[in-house]
Amino acid sequence: MARNTAVNVSELAEVKAITQLLAKPAKSLRDYFDVGDYLAKLASRSEVIAMKGFRAEVAKVVGVSTETLSKCCQVREKYTAEQLTALERRGVGWGLLTSSFRIADRKRRDRLLKQAIDEEWNGADLGRAIRGLTKSGRGGGRPRRALKSHGLFSDVEQIGSLSEQFNAFLGVWTGQLETYRAELQDLSDEDRQALERTIPSVERGIHLHLKECKHVLVHLSEFRSTLSEQRAQASSPA
Repeated sequence: MARNTAVNVSELAEVKAITQLLAKPAKSLRDYFDVGDYLAKLASRSEVIAMKGFRAEVAKVVGVSTETLSKCCQVREKYTAEQLTALERRGVGWGLLTSSFRIADRKRRDRLLKQAIDEEWNGADLGRAIRGLTKSGRGGGRPRRALKSHGLFSDVEQIGSLSEQFNAFLGVWTGQLETYRAELQDLSDEDRQALERTIPSVERGIHLHLKECKHVLVHLSEFRSTLSEQRAQASSPA
């Protein structure tokens, strides 16, 4: 079997073309499609077929991750160049498009992308909608990174930031209650069963958070009292 060193990846015409496409300051969905097309042509070349991990070698040369190259291949597999042009005219960019690939059915995926554009969603909004559709918190992909402490001040700020996000979403929640009640009447059997499974776990989580939030309030009160005592001691005459 030929060794990777037998092929100078950077000199391959397809790799040079990929490098030029990815070097563009503003890349279109068609550019990413063309990258996927060049990768497909590369994969069919006899000298490349013999290589082990050729995509990793290409990624190293062109300066992107293998994940990005894999997404380019997915774009080419899932859409034609004309379909991508139409999506781009509607305002769909690379980030939204590749985030939507967790939805296997293209018609369902395109409906969700239309909603994302119409309602000016960001990536987080789209991710939350996809999780709702797939009924799986994170599903596949990379495991969630473990949380860790960054010291008292940073952790207090983090608690505050999470509290603000939760309170902000509560405003969204209460504003949609009538819409939710209407949706309940039109759920499919599959969606109804999924919701019946999901609600109890959310209820348990909220009850747990209520209990833990009381503890956090006690801790914050304790820290505030300690700070007051320290300030008083610092200001009192020796």
